[in-house]
Amino acid sequence: MKRDAKEPYRQRRPQRALRDKIRQRGSRRVTDDAGSAQAPALPETTLPAANQMQAVQPEGLDAGNCLPPCPQAADETQAQAPDDSSAAVAAQETAADTPPETPIGSATEPPLSADNSPAPSAPYIGVIGKKARPAPHKPKRSLLIRIALGAAGLAALLIAAALIMPPADTASGQEKTYARGWTVLLKDRPLGVVSDRNAAATLVDSILNESAALYGMEVNDEVGVSFEPALVEAQYMCPVEDLRGPLAQNIEVMVNAIGIYVNNRRAVTVASRQDAARVLMGVLAPYLTDIPEGKAWQEVGFVERITVRPEFVLPGSVLTVDDALSTLTMGTGVQDNWYTVQEGDSLARIAKEFGIDLEDLRNMNPSVADTDVIRPGDRLNVALPRSWINVRFVETLSGKETLPYETTTVKDDSMYVSQKKVTQKGVDGQRFVVSQIRYVNGVETDRIIIMESVLEEPVGEIVREGTQKMPAVREQALRGLLPLPLKAGSYVISSRFGMRTLNGETRMHKGLDMAASTGTPIYASASGTVVYAGWASGYGRVVYIDHGHGVQTRYGHCSELKVEKGDTVKRGERIALVGNTGVSTGPHCHFEVRVDGNAVNPLG
Repeated sequence: MKRDAKEPYRQRRPQRALRDKIRQRGSRRVTDDAGSAQAPALPETTLPAANQMQAVQPEGLDAGNCLPPCPQAADETQAQAPDDSSAAVAAQETAADTPPETPIGSATEPPLSADNSPAPSAPYIGVIGKKARPAPHKPKRSLLIRIALGAAGLAALLIAAALIMPPADTASGQEKTYARGWTVLLKDRPLGVVSDRNAAATLVDSILNESAALYGMEVNDEVGVSFEPALVEAQYMCPVEDLRGPLAQNIEVMVNAIGIYVNNRRAVTVASRQDAARVLMGVLAPYLTDIPEGKAWQEVGFVERITVRPEFVLPGSVLTVDDALSTLTMGTGVQDNWYTVQEGDSLARIAKEFGIDLEDLRNMNPSVADTDVIRPGDRLNVALPRSWINVRFVETLSGKETLPYETTTVKDDSMYVSQKKVTQKGVDGQRFVVSQIRYVNGVETDRIIIMESVLEEPVGEIVREGTQKMPAVREQALRGLLPLPLKAGSYVISSRFGMRTLNGETRMHKGLDMAASTGTPIYASASGTVVYAGWASGYGRVVYIDHGHGVQTRYGHCSELKVEKGDTVKRGERIALVGNTGVSTGPHCHFEVRVDGNAVNPLG
């Protein structure tokens, strides 16, 4: 009975001793790993294929995201870390008797029942916990072999456990606790790991809804946010709300807008189709409302092909209706192109050189708005504003129009080259016409006559032109080359040929006044015949000389006449003396030259 009572204890001793040795060996392993810098590296944890997850390493994520330990997890880690080496030893001794908290994916020794047999719910692993049977008839060597085989199985078990256990925290002596979560990526760049994917997706929706409310437009929900399953240390699990800042700052929000395209080239972008319609109607409005009285525009439209398309763009590129209208009508702005005035330039020549109207050149340069005076070195803007869209329209006009006459010239050898004579006066005709006028931006570009009916035929004008060679005296008279009737130094020109005001009355002065002393000799300008010598109203005493070929000279206000009617005189012959007769304010000679009865300038 006494032997029977002790036998179970003796049979359990090898099992307890072996279990204690295993525990001590495990404690040393943890202590050696924590205290030796040259301890062998633990193998990476490989999860079963069914999990389809990868353990997230902290150094694999970008800085600035939610990767450092969250505040709460960091506090817990610090609270669990030992303060000194004695605390670490105590923790190891406690670990030898008390099983630690089991992390996700780790393998530890199964719990034992009171009689050191495996608990019913625990799996059977190796030979630990197997109840020994007495073998009094087997040799002692067999027992040693069995013990050795059990130790080998235990070693294999420990190696297998090390392969599937997460790496231990060698700094604190505690095993790392892992949790399953979701890596939040923005355009393939990780921002952090969260435990609730739906909550993170809801956060993204919230950010997009806030942007939609801010811009008052629909936003694109395809912002490049994606999720990947991951296994991460619990201390690196990030609260969803902590990702709000990184997401809000890095998500590139695109709004759903409407682009206005001109000839398949995007010109402007507005918020909606309604805004696009308002912009395009604003371009047409001046040609639909500001119509001159009596006119009616037809076929109002655009020269270019205009289309509108929905598109996602950055909010900053969306224009207001007024800004879009200004851009379409004025381009990106008035582009200045300055020209420096050179010697000999004129406004008309500059406008022609740069292909712009003179009036437009004046409008672009206020300095010459009401003057033609420009000086070398002046700078003029010669670039017109460029518009994206040009408006065209058609105007139909009907009514009576003047039908101009044509002029026919007939050569006549009985007349001098300088002579012309109208033998038949021209008369304009009249017609009723319906015409169509095409405009671009209000400027006429084309005119087409649709229908016309002649009411009165025009009468052509006939002009006869002389071909006979001109005599010298006639040519001299027309060119102002006849000699003056007073000798040089004896007179002063007091009034020239042309319009003048005398006694408050403005009238044509048909000659040249040469002021001189009374009695100063007057000489014939050319040879000829005296056709009148006497008194004439306004002229006083006057002499008319006919030089032939339609040329006549007159000498007025004389004090004394030296020739009579019918006398033949030569060039330079004295014919009268200076006086103050007739309508005169002082002694002078009124010298007058006439060709075919018309007064011409004696000085040319």
